[in-house]
Amino acid sequence: MSGITKPVNLYSVAELRNATDDALPLALSKLGYEQSFSLIDTKLAIGYVATILAGSLYYLEKKYNNDFSNLTYYYSMVALVVGYFALNGLLWLHGKYREKDIKYVGINKNNQKKISIEARVENNTTPIYKVTVIENNRLLGKQDIPFTGIFDEDGFIHIDQLVEIFTRLLQEKEK
Repeated sequence: MSGITKPVNLYSVAELRNATDDALPLALSKLGYEQSFSLIDTKLAIGYVATILAGSLYYLEKKYNNDFSNLTYYYSMVALVVGYFALNGLLWLHGKYREKDIKYVGINKNNQKKISIEARVENNTTPIYKVTVIENNRLLGKQDIPFTGIFDEDGFIHIDQLVEIFTRLLQEKEK
């Protein structure tokens, strides 16, 4: 059964990876997981605060007409610029180290266990999807999934095969 109605180019590893990333929420919802957007919400919140700081910089520029002899204006500008760069540095660090390869975060509706799926492709010439499953901050399992196992010859992804793979990964540690 195909979960995504649009076929992908089987010779493009990037397209295969993106289609598989997009299919993760559907596959894991069949296993009782509900997607959590906490990482994205954190990134958005930091971005919004940085945008507010940038808008405040513009407002102060117009209000004080770039009069750096006014100490209130000067110290306010310095504080806002430092805050803006600190927030953008935090946003970069969040993306680089916290989010990294995480493609899915979800919570099981039945037992409230939190799951994170990290997935990546080594390079754009090897069609293997490397998956790491983390449940409640402990490693559950790793698996290399060849794209030929989840896509048919027409380029459609089969969600059922993806569900089977994640079912096996999630049950390995329970035994």
